[in-house]
Amino acid sequence: MPHEQELRQQRDALLNAVNTHDLDAIRALVDLTYEGKNEAGTVCLRHDAVIDHAASLFRKHPEYRELLEIEDVEIVEDTARLTTCRIERYTGLFGAARSRQARQVETWRLRDGQWVLSEERVLADGTDGGGIVVPWWIWT
Repeated sequence: MPHEQELRQQRDALLNAVNTHDLDAIRALVDLTYEGKNEAGTVCLRHDAVIDHAASLFRKHPEYRELLEIEDVEIVEDTARLTTCRIERYTGLFGAARSRQARQVETWRLRDGQWVLSEERVLADGTDGGGIVVPWWIWT
């Protein structure tokens, strides 16, 4: 159970870093082996690219914020998988408030005593016709 508490604290720290647009904190929480995958499992972004996309997103949408619910936690030794539901809020075209919801499985690894995010894989939810959910790092 201590691992789960530490993992949840790290996930909360990442959420806080995203919501405060703190790129240094995000870098510290995202492993150098990070891969962002679509629902088919294709790698769309790696570590440096996801940090660059986050920087671009924060410049383009300074009001961008996320809410996050952890739906499930599985921990086996030094690897954890979180199933999460993320709601993204930002201002869209012509100043219209926008909100997007997406589910994903996040893989976290224990590195040097700290949990770091090593993979995100979008889960198709089937609600938009084709079940395709576009993660935040694609639409920015």
